[in-house]
Amino acid sequence: MSTRACVNPGDSVTLRMTLRDACGEFIDADSAPECHVYPGSSSVDSATIAAEVDSGVYTSELEDISVTVANISTGFYEATYTVPSSTSAGVFQDVWVSQVSGNTVYAVLNFRVEEPPVISIQDIAKNTLIVVIIEDTVAGTSGNTLASDEQLTFSTQYRPYYASPDLLRLECGNWVESIPDDTLSLMIHWSSIEADRITHGPVGSMLSMARVKFVIYDAALRLLLLPANVGGKKKNLGDLMISNSSDARATIKDIKDSRDEWWRVVNAGGSIVPGQGFSPEVAVKGKRDPDRRRVGRLWHNPVDFYYPVPAGNKKLRRTSQRKFKTGYVNRRPIGSNEPDDE
Repeated sequence: MSTRACVNPGDSVTLRMTLRDACGEFIDADSAPECHVYPGSSSVDSATIAAEVDSGVYTSELEDISVTVANISTGFYEATYTVPSSTSAGVFQDVWVSQVSGNTVYAVLNFRVEEPPVISIQDIAKNTLIVVIIEDTVAGTSGNTLASDEQLTFSTQYRPYYASPDLLRLECGNWVESIPDDTLSLMIHWSSIEADRITHGPVGSMLSMARVKFVIYDAALRLLLLPANVGGKKKNLGDLMISNSSDARATIKDIKDSRDEWWRVVNAGGSIVPGQGFSPEVAVKGKRDPDRRRVGRLWHNPVDFYYPVPAGNKKLRRTSQRKFKTGYVNRRPIGSNEPDDE
């Protein structure tokens, strides 16, 4: 029987055939057998093959590979066929024709050609957490297995990402010491998403710094909600004490207040500073009017009018102004076309 091989276009396949007598013993052919490759049975049926074997004219074959036939041992023959690269997938037939004791015998066997394998490269995107689990059944070269399953984790590049684990540790202190960098990075990423979500309005000069500050305090609050055994250690709220007069609740409130303050700045697109309100600027009618009412006693600016000692003994104005203002003068005002005081 033939080896029912599965090969790909462009590969070589070894086809095998054995001959036995009526008692099941291996016997050799009178001469080297012939081997012809045909398409599958759906293209060339057994009757067509039988007719071509009888006539010795193989008009339906794909290729005659008889020259590759080799006698491996008594009654055992091999032939080699190289599948053309352009061959489509499917089942093919290898027809063996032999002369045994002057009689023609043949066998129709088959092999399969598969589509070329497709190697797909997985594109691991950003913001992805990769978990690698090594089962305890994995053995080393010495045969020793792991005592338990091992789990390794790492993450791809996070975007957006407006802070860093080192900066977060610097701001928070030693209470985040037991939390892995991967966990800190994930919190920073989620806080950065929140920062992008709340940003509105025209971008101001404070936005870049405001996002960093907001992300730090927002990530710190997220870390406080983590289970107590993160990192294999317990989270001691006593570690939040920053002075002898402060406790954990006060520190948490400080973090939340700072987070809310920078939330406002980020929400305004960085167009305000911490502590500044959202109230609109007061509109003053005639603010740019050169004669607008000023706070004070309405004295002229000494740059515009020279008076060594301010006094209320004279009302004067420039030719470009409508209202008179108080000013002591004893000479013609600078830039004025008015005469000197009487």
